[in-house]
Amino acid sequence: MNRGKDSGGMQYIGINIGAVAVKVVCLAGDRARWRAAAHQGRPLEVMQSLLAEFPGEAFYGVSGDLGHISEVAATEAALEFVGGGFDAVASLGGEAFAVYLVDGTRVLSVLSHNKCAAGSGHFLVQQTARLGLDLEAAIERSFQGKVVPLASRCSVHCKSDITHKLNRHEATVEDVLATLHDSMASKVVALLERAPRRVRRLLAVGGVSQNRAMMAALRSKLADTQVVVLPESACFEALGTALVTRGRPQYRSPQIAPLRPLGRLPGLAQYADRVTVRQASHEAAPGDGPLVLGVDAGSTTTKAVLVDPRTCRIVASDYRRTAGDPLRATRQCLEALAGQVDERPVCLASATGSARELVGAYLGTPHVYNEISAHAAGAAHFDPEVDTIFEIGGQDAKYIFLRNGSPIDYAMNAACSAGTGSFLEECAQGDLGLPLEQIAEVALRAGAPVQFKATCAAFINSDIRSALQQGCSREDVAAGLVAAVVQNYLTTVKGRRPVGRKVLFQGGVAVNRAVGHAFAQALDRAVVIPPHPELLGALGVALLALERAGGAGGPARALRALAAPTMKVTGRFTCRSCTNHCIIERFEVAGRRFPFGGRCSRYENVRTRRHREEVADLVARRNERIFAATEGQEHSSAQTTSNGRCRIGIPRALTTHSLFPLYATFFQQLGMDVILSGIDPAGWWKAHSGFCFPVQLAHGAVLDLVKKGVKTVFLPHVNRMPNPRAGRDSFLCPVTQASPYFIAKAFPEVTFVSPMLNFAHGYETCDELVDAVSFQLDVPRTEAEAAYRQAVEVQEAAERRLRELGREALEEALADGRTTILLVG
Repeated sequence: MNRGKDSGGMQYIGINIGAVAVKVVCLAGDRARWRAAAHQGRPLEVMQSLLAEFPGEAFYGVSGDLGHISEVAATEAALEFVGGGFDAVASLGGEAFAVYLVDGTRVLSVLSHNKCAAGSGHFLVQQTARLGLDLEAAIERSFQGKVVPLASRCSVHCKSDITHKLNRHEATVEDVLATLHDSMASKVVALLERAPRRVRRLLAVGGVSQNRAMMAALRSKLADTQVVVLPESACFEALGTALVTRGRPQYRSPQIAPLRPLGRLPGLAQYADRVTVRQASHEAAPGDGPLVLGVDAGSTTTKAVLVDPRTCRIVASDYRRTAGDPLRATRQCLEALAGQVDERPVCLASATGSARELVGAYLGTPHVYNEISAHAAGAAHFDPEVDTIFEIGGQDAKYIFLRNGSPIDYAMNAACSAGTGSFLEECAQGDLGLPLEQIAEVALRAGAPVQFKATCAAFINSDIRSALQQGCSREDVAAGLVAAVVQNYLTTVKGRRPVGRKVLFQGGVAVNRAVGHAFAQALDRAVVIPPHPELLGALGVALLALERAGGAGGPARALRALAAPTMKVTGRFTCRSCTNHCIIERFEVAGRRFPFGGRCSRYENVRTRRHREEVADLVARRNERIFAATEGQEHSSAQTTSNGRCRIGIPRALTTHSLFPLYATFFQQLGMDVILSGIDPAGWWKAHSGFCFPVQLAHGAVLDLVKKGVKTVFLPHVNRMPNPRAGRDSFLCPVTQASPYFIAKAFPEVTFVSPMLNFAHGYETCDELVDAVSFQLDVPRTEAEAAYRQAVEVQEAAERRLRELGREALEEALADGRTTILLVG
């Protein structure tokens, strides 16, 4: 589009207000000019600023969140303007992606994901800012990285996984950036896979279409699709809005659609009398002896303290950003501490936090303890009467219940950031333009905080922008955000667990006193914030190390000597102790060499010289007994066997894990070729709703069979299992029972055999499987009955072997006097 000056005449201005940016296109004669700007939650203010660049008479149209023109209509108008014969338009916005399937210039249908920020442009911007990069630098560096495994399905899980990958040195910053771009491209590909016909020519529009790394990743995944980015792509919806306005000029000023007002809460400041903020006392002057070092290496910040072992008081501390590199942050902390105590030596070092194993290995200490133990020790030291701890950090939030100073119950967030510091900071900065240190002051000025939903970080993001679009003040939105963080914590972390007599609020977020006010409001009770609440984890781990060492330290070491070595990777190998096949790296630091990494503690035990006892893998032995029916069987790709019977696929999911001997034997006795599926990780995209993990796996299992060319799949509706104990029912969960019906909708090309099976009175009394194959697969009933009798015998024999395996395992464990954990479900 020509972005030069208008030659005069009537103007037709299209405004598109998105979740992240405002875009304006002005049509005047044969000229088109456009402007765009991120609104940071102030869309109307930014809109007016942009419109000031287009003086003169004009007709206006508005699309997007506050508009009266639908984005479908705007897209159709813009398609007619640019032409090109596209099969689909991918709208790549700051918060959501959508695909318009088109026929010429007409939109046939719209494909979109559920309301989640994962894989969106705004999420990419948040993550690059967390890594200390601007967007352009992030795009350039992503070309230098490789794609690594990353939990990219959910924005919150992805944030946590990025942190842990960097903390464990399992990926570089460039790898993370490349993977984020790859996951964004995968999100578009997943939408296209749901299209009823192949997309040969795709037009990419929206702000993310200007990201070269994203477009490169998308083109690499769509080798048979022409992906086009036009000069108009960045402002496509705004252009279409201007074209619609020119065709039907109505309004001489922007028409902003009214939104439903949000609820309000009482102001936080009125709860000040219920919040006790203990002021930090002067740190004790260090004596002559060596000190104890405690490091809390968290996902967002790293904290380090020096404790005098005689007084158990902090004598020096440092607090700084982890910035994705906990070792560098730890070294910087040690340098800062050395400057505070004139390079006094330490006799004991300890570590906690998400990077505790890595930092513990770097420091060469066996005193590595989890955050629950460390925070409990720090809180009990501060106040022995504390029985309830609310701890909120950068990405983790914890609830701890104490009895006599020891934790007896605890809970952590399930990688959800809606109740943590990183989310509070990112929303305040990204949506409100509010620096972290100003959140408390602004929130406490609020007269009527906005009442947000508190179920998901992505939803709160959207609600914040909606509130700002409705004209709510920054003070009320900031206070509402603080209250939503607290409500999310109480709902998803604390849950129905008790709140004791004395509540201590600690962690980095406790420095923000507005959050303490919000807890007092939500709980209607007093809340205590200790001195230096951000340091209690580091203090606690230092005290734990001192206690476990019996009050005696080891050889004295200088702090700067501890900080001097660098940790380097000397090699890597694949651990084959189980089927996870983790990549293990060999590290060297200060002459010490050790393996590091993996999902279990195998190599952690090697480093700390702890003996690891090899035990039988009972899960593997169980699976061997359940799935033995098809071991070593070769399968033909033909759809029928030599006797004319069909190949039948059985998804390795849900009831198959218990009833495979029954299923497989029955169909094999009928002369059918039984294909046991694997799990295709792309299967969850076929689930057009949010299901539990087992049902997502079931979608992946069916997709695996489809890709193997299997046309007929056995997926029964089992509503009851055999019940050997009278008086107790044995219903399966409703979602498992319903799975044949909604999975069939996801795979219309497959023929499903899905009888309803009720095994409540034993396998032998259930005739429905025989009825199903007799009717649906045209199998003689007498043959089916004989096959079923044989299948029941095999199933019951397999269950007897499993019970015997369980008895042997329990007897062995009890005979050895070992602690035994029984996993069920």
